Amino acid sequence: SIDVVICFAVFPHIEDKLKALKKCHECLKNNGSLYIFHLSNTKTLNEFHHNLKAPVSRDYMPYREELDTMLREAGFIMKKYIDQPELNFIHATAELCKFLNG
Repeated sequence: SIDVVICFAVFPHIEDKLKALKKCHECLKNNGSLYIFHLSNTKTLNEFHHNLKAPVSRDYMPYREELDTMLREAGFIMKKYIDQPELNFIHATAELCKFLNG
């Protein structure tokens, strides 16, 4: 097990985001940290990807509510969420409940 997983400028490009989050959770120690971040806010990032050619045009960064749902389903608790013009930053911690819930 490891203490930290960092996803810098990669999360929108992951096709099965929930599966990836579950894999990150499997690698982390209880209360380990997951950091997801970009140097752009969610809206700007999604517009940028949408205006590119396929396959990148389908890539997206989930907004807070959708991401929080994914994180909880994967066994994380969102601790911090920042979405401002030049930063999208998420910090979540892995919870032991993953072992109790399957």
